[in-house]
Amino acid sequence: MVAFYKAAKGRNRMIKDLWLVANLAIVTELWKLRNKAYFEVMAVQWLGFKGRIYQVIRDNSIRMNSHMFNNVEELRILNYFKVQHRSCKISTPIEACWSPPNHDEIMICCDGVSLGNPGQDGAGVHFRDVNAAVLGVLCIGLGWQTNYCTEMDAIIYGVMLDKRWNVKNICVQSDSMSCIQAFQKDEFPWQ
Repeated sequence: MVAFYKAAKGRNRMIKDLWLVANLAIVTELWKLRNKAYFEVMAVQWLGFKGRIYQVIRDNSIRMNSHMFNNVEELRILNYFKVQHRSCKISTPIEACWSPPNHDEIMICCDGVSLGNPGQDGAGVHFRDVNAAVLGVLCIGLGWQTNYCTEMDAIIYGVMLDKRWNVKNICVQSDSMSCIQAFQKDEFPWQ
């Protein structure tokens, strides 16, 4: 099985899954055919054997949830086994615009992440000057919190560090609209 799976190396996930299903189908059907020939003394019918393998592959291909790269060779393989095509997930690039802070400001870009909600979390902040040069970075593990509290803590830690540096004007960049609105309304979730 390992040798068969190595033969699919470099292919996309759908072809690898199909390759694995085909190998398992061959081994299973070969074992069943051997048992019928040995214990039930039946004649081996290779055409029926081949048809059962194709049917098992088609039946199990429904459970495959991976995608393909949409090239001709993969389409030829999928058509040979009569497996339903699943096109590649296409990501469309989104244009993003970023501008450095004003001359009298320091920009802090904050983000937090939680593995689960609530879950293990951490925050990251980086500080930039008017020339967009990175002045410093801050990474912190926060323990066990919700996504919202993690995003808020990222902003709070960034502002606290700017306060230590005696910075008067701060431009905060965050991807959490709820956190930005909470700061605008002075609704901090202090623990």
